Order: sequence, then structure tokens, then C-alpha cells
Amino acid sequence: MLIGATTLCVMTILSIVSYLLVREYRSAEQDASRSALNIVQLINRDVRNTVEIYDSALKNLISVWQSNELSPLSPITEHSLLFGRSSEAPSNEGFFLLNAQGQVITWSGTSSLPHENFSEQPFFNVHKLLNSGQVFISRPFQSSKKDEDWKISFSRRISAPDGTFVGVAVGQMKLDYFKGLFRGLDVGTNGNINLISTDGFLLMQYPVTLQAFVGVDLSQTPNFIRFLSERYGSFTAMSGLYRQERLYNFSQVHDLPMVVVVALSTENIFSNWWHTTLLIGAATLLLCSGLLWLTWLLVRELRLRQHAERELAGLAS
Repeated sequence: MLIGATTLCVMTILSIVSYLLVREYRSAEQDASRSALNIVQLINRDVRNTVEIYDSALKNLISVWQSNELSPLSPITEHSLLFGRSSEAPSNEGFFLLNAQGQVITWSGTSSLPHENFSEQPFFNVHKLLNSGQVFISRPFQSSKKDEDWKISFSRRISAPDGTFVGVAVGQMKLDYFKGLFRGLDVGTNGNINLISTDGFLLMQYPVTLQAFVGVDLSQTPNFIRFLSERYGSFTAMSGLYRQERLYNFSQVHDLPMVVVVALSTENIFSNWWHTTLLIGAATLLLCSGLLWLTWLLVRELRLRQHAERELAGLAS
């Protein structure tokens, strides 16, 4: 009976310790997720504000171009009115006004007009075919093989009063701007911040890793498919790129075709928990083992005493 009571006591101790350790595990996971989602919301707001600045500059460009205010003005004043808001757009690589054939009518720079024709660009054909009334965000691109800077473009369709297509207003931005937004945000060892387009192309990652690069297509990965379907949340899964388990925290940027993902290494999240678990686990097992051993010694001593008493009683009789 004594052994049974001790065993029950040991099982109770192990159950309580296990419950407390599991609770600490969940608490560590929730704290990490809460912190990461705060970072996601911060980036979400900054990215949204940046897109709104570019979109506002595009709307102003189109509005001024279609007005009747430019004809009596000097070229310098006209240029200032058209592109006055473009200077507010961070890391911009120029704003362009294109005609229906994709040729540059005017641009925000001060040098001569670029001779590049944009009629074969995806954004141009999207606006030519569709009148969605929304800003279009392109896939990441490099202007030339010699140009190492990755860019994206924001563009809007220009329509005549009868709705026919007459051109496109477009602004280009260096993606390194987002790296500046992400720098200084702590995501722990082996963690990173990602900005991904909803068609699966990586726009920016910080810190940069060898496994992923700007422009890589992630559209077929299970984790990205889950980002799109859920739009906002957290989950733990294995990374196909890094072969590590990660805690993913993500959110779509308002109604824009972008997803912010903060991926944390579970090894880093639970490193302190594992250290504590090993210490407490070892101490608990030592305590329980000692308790069982002492109980066994006590039971053995009682049995020896009972045996000696029976022998003495036999001799006395």
C-alpha cells in the first residue's frame, strides 16, 4: 500500500510539472507570435502608406495632364505642376507619362526623354485591356542586365472621357526602400521579414539569405498558398527553403496585392524553454527516483523487522 501511495504521489508530481512546462511552451509561442504580429502590422501600415503616396502622385499627374491648365504655362511650370508630388515618393526612380502606343510623353527627370517603349510591359497591357480604376503593382524587375537594383512600378490607366484607352501614368520605386523599413526590427536568430506579391514573387527579404532572392517564385509552396487563403494569422510549419521549422506570422497589406510575412525560427523561440525544461526535468526525475528509492528502503526495512519479530515470537513460544 505504501508503494502504491508513493507511486501515485510521483505520478501527480510528474503530471503537475508536465502541465506547467506545456503551459510555458504555449506562453513562449504566444509571446513570440504576438510580438511578430505587431511587427507585421507596423510594416503593413508603412507599406500601405508608401503605396498611397505613389498612387496620390499618379492621380495628380493624370488630373493635371487632363486639365486645361497647362497650355498657357511655361515648360518649367508645367513640369512642376505635373510632377510636384513625385518628390514625396520615397526611393522613386522616375514618374512617366505614356501615350497609347507606350511611348514616353514626359517624365519627372530633367534630362531628355527616354527612348524606351513600354508597350510590351505587362503593366501597360493590363491597363490597355482593363479599366479597373485601381493602381497596378508590377512584378519586381531590373531595368537592364547591368542594373543590379530591383524595382517595382505603380501605374494607373489614363482614359478619355468616353472611356477609351489613351495612355498610362507610371512611377518606379527601388525595392531597397523596403529593406530600410525592415532594418532595425528584431526577428531573432535565423528569422526574417518578407514582402511577397500575391502572385507569389518575393519583393524583398531582410536579412537577405542565400536560399531566397528578389524575384523568386514562391507561388507553388504550401506555406504561400496558406498565406493567400487565410490572409492573416499565425501557424507553425516546416520551411521548404530553409528545411527548418518556423513560426509564420502574416497579413495581406489591406486590399493591395502584397503579403507581409515575419518568419521566426522555432529553435530560437524555444531555446530558453528547452534549457529550463532540461533542468526542471532532470531535477524532477531525480526527486521522484529518490522518493521511490527511499520508499523501497523503508518497505524493505519494515519487512525485515516484521520477519525478525516473527522469529522472536516463534522462539518465545
